[in-house]
Amino acid sequence: MTDGWFVVNVRDAAWVTNEHFGAACIFEGDDAPFAQLGFTIGVLRRGQTGGLYHREASQEDFLVLAGECLLLIEGEERPLQAWDFVHCPPETEHIFVGIGERPLRPASRQRQLRRPRRTRLSRSGSPDARRAGPGCRGRRA
Repeated sequence: MTDGWFVVNVRDAAWVTNEHFGAACIFEGDDAPFAQLGFTIGVLRRGQTGGLYHREASQEDFLVLAGECLLLIEGEERPLQAWDFVHCPPETEHIFVGIGERPLRPASRQRQLRRPRRTRLSRSGSPDARRAGPGCRGRRA
């Protein structure tokens, strides 16, 4: 990757995988940070969460490309399916949990801040997040 423009096929890009948190293709890196927006494509199987119940200091947006999931957001549950869009203003507590037979494929973008990224785990650990799976358990850092 370079500081200028580039084209990459997702199948050829680097992926990070984890047994509990699924897989993610993160297009930026230390060698080519994105100054304004970050973009990630994830794959979650049934019971995988993609992370911990948390909130970000910056806005995040998500588009479900394929599959189904349960969105836990601000203490509420919301089932999602392909083509559902989720907007999270800064400090919105959230997590996605794969629930369908087919893998969930969410795409996300995050506004990059000039200060270091600040991710905070939920204060409550969310009862809904605790029952959703091992990757959802969290407390505020």
